[in-house]
Amino acid sequence: MTVCSTDFNEQRLTALNANGRCEPYYQRDSPALCDSVYNSDLHYVYIPKTRFRGSQYLLRQFAEEVVGFIPTIPESCRGIAVGVLCTHYYLPCGFNDSLHLPLPICPNVCQYMSEVLCPDIWLFTINYLASDQIESQYRNDPGIVLPTCDNTDNLINFLNLTSDCCSNGGITVPQPTTTTIQSNEVTASTSSATTLHSTNATAIETSLSPSSSIDIITSSSRVRRSSNRLAIIIPVVVVTLIIAVQIKIIIIFVYCLIKKRRNKAQSMRPVTNGATRSMPIDSDNLQEDNQHVEISSHYIDQLSSHLISGLNLTIQESVGQGEFGIVYRGLISVKNDIPQAIAAKTLKGFYSKSDIDSLLEECIIMMSFDNLNVLPLIGVCLDLGPAPYIIMPFMSRGSLLSYLKKERPNLTVADTSEEDIVLNVRKQLLSICLQVANGMCYLASQRFIHRDLAARNCMIDDNGIIKVADFGLSEDIYAKNYFRQFKRNSNDSPSLTTVKLPVKWMAIESLHDGLFSKKTDVWSYGILCWEVFSLGRAPYPGLDPVGVVEFLDTGGRLLAPRGEACSKEIYSLMTSCWSESPDDRPVFSDLVSSINALIEPLAGYLDFNGISNNFNNSIEDNDSVQ
Repeated sequence: MTVCSTDFNEQRLTALNANGRCEPYYQRDSPALCDSVYNSDLHYVYIPKTRFRGSQYLLRQFAEEVVGFIPTIPESCRGIAVGVLCTHYYLPCGFNDSLHLPLPICPNVCQYMSEVLCPDIWLFTINYLASDQIESQYRNDPGIVLPTCDNTDNLINFLNLTSDCCSNGGITVPQPTTTTIQSNEVTASTSSATTLHSTNATAIETSLSPSSSIDIITSSSRVRRSSNRLAIIIPVVVVTLIIAVQIKIIIIFVYCLIKKRRNKAQSMRPVTNGATRSMPIDSDNLQEDNQHVEISSHYIDQLSSHLISGLNLTIQESVGQGEFGIVYRGLISVKNDIPQAIAAKTLKGFYSKSDIDSLLEECIIMMSFDNLNVLPLIGVCLDLGPAPYIIMPFMSRGSLLSYLKKERPNLTVADTSEEDIVLNVRKQLLSICLQVANGMCYLASQRFIHRDLAARNCMIDDNGIIKVADFGLSEDIYAKNYFRQFKRNSNDSPSLTTVKLPVKWMAIESLHDGLFSKKTDVWSYGILCWEVFSLGRAPYPGLDPVGVVEFLDTGGRLLAPRGEACSKEIYSLMTSCWSESPDDRPVFSDLVSSINALIEPLAGYLDFNGISNNFNNSIEDNDSVQ
């Protein structure tokens, strides 16, 4: 197929495939720069190898990072800026299964944007793409540089395209307007704009009329009367709309305030004491909404040494909620002791008897935990609200995931970084992995299977020590990575229970057969190490849960994290955790030894006190700078 006078012959097709790929536009849930321009079901785009090594996956990551920049562009320039950028980054090469030569942005559109309509914004965008706001691996890629308008096809100049082979990105460039005045009447003639390759041209054309205007003089009284009416009507309409919007905002605010107070009062409703406690159950699993769930005396007896009265607790604000529950900050006061900061975890929303049983079983297991790198249990409260509260020490540093994201600028090392900087960062990240491995080694010795090991479920205390936790919580950003399955409650029960699975952290046998073991925790640990050396990025970006399963079934595994900090030996340790056969995966005691061996050349012998001191010092240094 030909859309310009350049022949799409065998020679050009060979050159095209040798220097890049024409493929369907890659789209996923996370918003990106060009999702409003291209559709994965319709559009084909060409990614030359000189742009992110020809990887549309890497280009997508860049497009997701810069999408937040677009709202900063004035509305008058925003549409044309997106059109120019997206046509430049994703060269259109086909539509609805019909392919053609890649089309760079037309020079006249580029000039209209950069010289006429928004020259300041064009310069601002150039500076933004070269600034520290863009991660170095993107900033240093020559493919993100904006083109010069006389050479917009610089990345595909091997095709020797003729001048008519270009795309206007759906943008119609206005042509000069001439005005002639005769006998107090005006005759205006405008040459028609030329559209070369239209995508939503009408909508964009409307918003991109030239900012300059030409005054037109007329003697018609009808025109003056119409103008006078508009001068009166428009302010009235605008004021009316503003008042209506303000009233709507007030109504919504009052409604939310009432609802919040009602929910708070309901959640703090006391529960009667006794051998059993009555709890509401998810009405979806019941024939009648008013049935209740009883806490068995079996659980109460086992928890008796750790039961805490609600009178000794002060529940404060919520500090996090996710897929399974909610966590509050609070204080515990016992006799004359100084109040201690605590975290109180409970269920949120609707829940069933199995949810409550799982929560209490978690408490019973945690009662016996005694390891530096495992979060301990303080106690359980049954009289604070309709669901039990698990009381744990408050981790003021937050989760390991939040730490990695926060420290990403300080822990990122480029290919050009000095060796001592690379080794120092590598030592810090290995120290994190070692602490988690130590905690998991202890849990494995206690015959405890975690099932949800991830950076979001590891916490950091005041001293910088990492604690493996089993909150059953995930940050909102990760909620979509939990895949819901349904299973029967028992062989005799026809009812179904929702099972929430962290697919991207799960081993193959867990995904297919529902099997969990110490070796499936080892698989998850490998994913956690990848999170650590990726500085908090999500694994398998761009893949939904179903896509992850298909990827793993075909032998796919995560690539090595970017950056010099992750050596070949460290990545090899990760991949050993992802062996298809559980028998081929290491045990946690072996992982502890392997990581110690990797750390030893960096810092000599390093025990756990040394690790936590180094880790804490890095946190304190960063806190002092902020």
